[in-house]
Amino acid sequence: MTRRYWMGCLMAALCAAGAGEAQTGPGAAPAHSAEKRTLMYTAEELAQITAAINEANRPKTMAVVQAATTEDNAPPPIPNIYVSAVADFGDGHWTVWANGYRIGPGRQAPGFQVVAVQDDQVDIVVQADPPAHIVLRPHQTWMAQSNGVVEGIFP
Repeated sequence: MTRRYWMGCLMAALCAAGAGEAQTGPGAAPAHSAEKRTLMYTAEELAQITAAINEANRPKTMAVVQAATTEDNAPPPIPNIYVSAVADFGDGHWTVWANGYRIGPGRQAPGFQVVAVQDDQVDIVVQADPPAHIVLRPHQTWMAQSNGVVEGIFP
């Protein structure tokens, strides 16, 4: 279809939606009524959306904030570490993509440190108590809970 056809359809829909508001005269309703109109949603759906937005924007009480920051909801202290790709250019120039970070000789990711890269093998030291030394290849994941290496990416 052509652009003109779709623009014509859009204009026809807009004119049809605004046709009820085009009344003028002594008994006509004001041009901007309190009721919101939309082409996408019914009045009930629009009311539900507005209520959800208002609920999300409502200030939270201190009890809600404290409940959200308890230790039960805290993330695990050590995340899984996965290597997506390795590029070893030689002479100490390399790039590793791990846990979504681009890591190089002068740039490290938080929580772990790449200490050596050789071909497609990455030596990583996890900053934990006690520190863990792991060796990963692309598309391998070190599972923090079991302290094991598995094939595949498991963030």
